[in-house]
Amino acid sequence: MASIRILSVTGVFAVFACWLSWAYAGERKRERKPVPRLSSIRKWTKVNPQPLKLPTPLNLLCAPATLAELPKTSANPHRRYYFTVYVNKAGKRAMLGGKAPTFPKGSVIVKEKLPDEASKSPELLTAMVKRERGYDPNGGDWEYAVLDGAGDKVIEAGKLTRCASCHSQKKESDYVFRTYLPTKKDRVADSFRR
Repeated sequence: MASIRILSVTGVFAVFACWLSWAYAGERKRERKPVPRLSSIRKWTKVNPQPLKLPTPLNLLCAPATLAELPKTSANPHRRYYFTVYVNKAGKRAMLGGKAPTFPKGSVIVKEKLPDEASKSPELLTAMVKRERGYDPNGGDWEYAVLDGAGDKVIEAGKLTRCASCHSQKKESDYVFRTYLPTKKDRVADSFRR
């Protein structure tokens, strides 16, 4: 009788342990949605018409965590990239709108880092993904990511502290800098180039 009781208690614990690991794995999956595939960003809205030079301090802040994670073509993290910013349809209105935008859930902003102004192939992508309310209340519910130049391999993603601490300076614009938005003068000049 005692051995049957031990077996049934052991069985209950085994079932509970299996359920707990399944539930925890499910919770992790719900909590950590993958960064959307970014290889087709050039079909999105291009925010700055011409590549801009990224200041060295910003380049360092947006670099991967270790030298080993840097693309082989860019072993020097101090290198000054050029960049182009793209925004998906969900974030377009907020990106191009007024001074104090609120980006909706699903907005994705991608900064394409180019080795030089004429380059067509980025070496690195950095991204911001607006997540559900409560994902990161202190950081505007943004997830940050660093990807390879093709946008296929996520080098790191999540509530990246170095990204969030820098973007916290821009709470008034929903944690997005937008210093790369073209001025009215730039838009007029760009329309003549087409």
